Parts: sequence; structure tokens; C-alpha cells
Amino acid sequence: MFLLIKISRQIGKRFIKKIESSTALDPHRKQRYQTLFSIVLSMIKITLWILVVLWVLGELNIDYAPFLVAAGGISLAIGFGAQSLVKDIVSGFFILMEEQLALGDYVKIDDKSGTVEKISLRTIRLRSLDGTLHIIPNGNISKVSNLTHKWSRAVIEVGV
Repeated sequence: MFLLIKISRQIGKRFIKKIESSTALDPHRKQRYQTLFSIVLSMIKITLWILVVLWVLGELNIDYAPFLVAAGGISLAIGFGAQSLVKDIVSGFFILMEEQLALGDYVKIDDKSGTVEKISLRTIRLRSLDGTLHIIPNGNISKVSNLTHKWSRAVIEVGV
């Protein structure tokens, strides 16, 4: 198991180095790929640990069915307790996958507007024109207006 985790970590490091050194990808895509790869790597690690624990229990002739039932109950309780966190992460995953926003876009999220400084699985950081940093949980986002997605214009008033 440790060998598999080490191999997956090495593959991850190589993948991230390739992404960081790539000149064909813009910063938004680089961040998106890094975030999605870290999610996949975490899921692989968790799956490997669960399989190893079940394999060891099976080798020791211990019936692990009661453990699975208890783990299901605990997972359910944790799921209800962390419902907003899970909602933020799932929403963030879809925001990243659908490419609704990019770094540097000027957006309006609900009643806040500003330039996107950072997109993570849990939050989006917007810097408004007056310098205020708005940190918005992804689960709270109900309406997004992207004012510069692949298009923008500047309105300039010149006094004579």
C-alpha cells in the first residue's frame, strides 16, 4: 500500500511539474488541473487505505461486516454535520469542471462584484473595485454573472 501511494504521489508530482512548465496552458487551466488532480489523488489514497484495512481484517479472520455497518452510520452522521462543507466542495467541483469563471474575470456573484483572484473547491475570492476582498463559499452561490468571459469592453468618458 505504501508503495502504491508513493507511486501515485510520484506520478502526481510529475503531472503537476508538466502542468506548471507548460506554456500552452493559461493560469486558470493550470489551477483547474492541479485542483482536480489533487482531488483524484486524495480519492485514490482513501480507497487504498480502506482496501488495505479490509484485506488485513480478512487475513486475521475477523468479520468486518459490523465495522462496515458502523462506518456507514458514522459516515451518515458526519455527512449531516458537514453538509454545508460537502455542498461547497461539490459546487466548487462543478464550477471548475464547467469553467464558469477564470482567474482575472470580472464577475458579479449575487450582490458582490469584483475580479476573481482565486478559485478553490470551497471558496471563490473576489477583489472589488474599492479593494475589498470578498470570500464567497461555493455552496452559497445562486447566481453568477461573468462580465468578461471571452469578451469585454471598456466604456471611457472623456470630458472636453
